[in-house]
Amino acid sequence: MELIGLMFLEVALVVGAVVVGVILAVIVAVATRGALRGRQSSIIITFLSPILALLYLEAGFVIYGFGELAVGKDNFLDGQYHYALINGYRLSMFDKFPDDLYIDSKVNPSAEGVDHVKAVQVAGNFLLVSAYRGKDVWDSGADKAANRYLEINTKNLGVTDFSTLDDLRSDAAKKGVGLQLIPAADLLNLNEAKSLGWSEFVYFVLLLIPLAVLIRMLIRTVRRIRTTIPEHSIGTV
Repeated sequence: MELIGLMFLEVALVVGAVVVGVILAVIVAVATRGALRGRQSSIIITFLSPILALLYLEAGFVIYGFGELAVGKDNFLDGQYHYALINGYRLSMFDKFPDDLYIDSKVNPSAEGVDHVKAVQVAGNFLLVSAYRGKDVWDSGADKAANRYLEINTKNLGVTDFSTLDDLRSDAAKKGVGLQLIPAADLLNLNEAKSLGWSEFVYFVLLLIPLAVLIRMLIRTVRRIRTTIPEHSIGTV
């Protein structure tokens, strides 16, 4: 889903860059009309600049993605998104499919996981979970109501199933816990909405500096070319 969205976004960005390039090239062509030298090359460079800038920024984002991947952070390159729960357990989603949220253990791969998670609550060392258990692997979907209720002991990796939500609530009450399940998708959205840290901010600022330098150079080049326009041609520009 996300990859398809990125493909459509890429097409739109390329088309947009070409349109911007054409507009800027026309502006430069008009501004340098009658110049004795450098006019043709400046028009071509101006047309290509938005496209090259787009490729440069995309390369920067890909490098940033590989950096996140190297340190174990979520990113668009592998399509895996996580929300840390407790004791190495995490809520996970692949490629932002809301009907395929699952719980697994990062530190204990052999621990029993839970598929099609609908809601979850952290209660000390326990995870209280509502999920959907389908008839087969194809029986899933974001619109499916929870029909499985369970408790995960993150210390001994034990999983206890309950017949109904009330049974889960009753068991939680015995532990002094009020059942307040949080929709799983909300947790992942909250995790994704975190603001950039200082290192990410510095990276993107440094990424934009070469573009600012390029824009300044193009403006200075056009001004220099305009100085070669004969005085009798300036009034027609």
